Amino acid sequence: QKWGEDGEGPAREVVLILKWGGDLTLLGRDQAESLGAQFRHSMYPDTGGGGVLRLHSTYRHDLKIKASDEGRVMKTAAAFAKGLLELEGQLTPILASLVTVEEKNRCLLDRGGNFEVKADMDRCKQHLNRLQVDQPMSEALVQQIAPGCCRALSRSLHKLGNPLASLRRLHALIADLCRQLEPFSAQEQGSRDR
Repeated sequence: QKWGEDGEGPAREVVLILKWGGDLTLLGRDQAESLGAQFRHSMYPDTGGGGVLRLHSTYRHDLKIKASDEGRVMKTAAAFAKGLLELEGQLTPILASLVTVEEKNRCLLDRGGNFEVKADMDRCKQHLNRLQVDQPMSEALVQQIAPGCCRALSRSLHKLGNPLASLRRLHALIADLCRQLEPFSAQEQGSRDR
């Protein structure tokens, strides 16, 4: 829940978004396959002629899915293709035969090479670097980090204490969470490989 208009009251809900080291998760793979199947059903409904599946068997060598050179992105593209074309088996052969990674793809997928957003990214990085100070939170530091912020944010920053120490503690907690989740991930991967 958001804070009230006056910035008072505790938050009752927190959303955490965790990036898992740049690897495609099992959930992400399942979602990409499902999205491929949904795309097939909505864009190429089978009206008795085989739909996109018939087209693919005829033009298999012509169908290419473009992806950037990040492993997570290539695996997502392969999982999407698996759902789209109702393919069986592992993602590696699908990735090798249907997903293309070329320098020209980067221009198609990221038209400006991030030049258009570089100033915003640099400004954001500078702001994040200001947060990484090894000193207790003070009113001067709050004004440096979030000038003119509401009282609720100011109180939250004061509760944070030393920003760098808090980041280090968060890093340790996330590492501990990853260690706790590792057996479940290995177990899930083992059941998928069977």
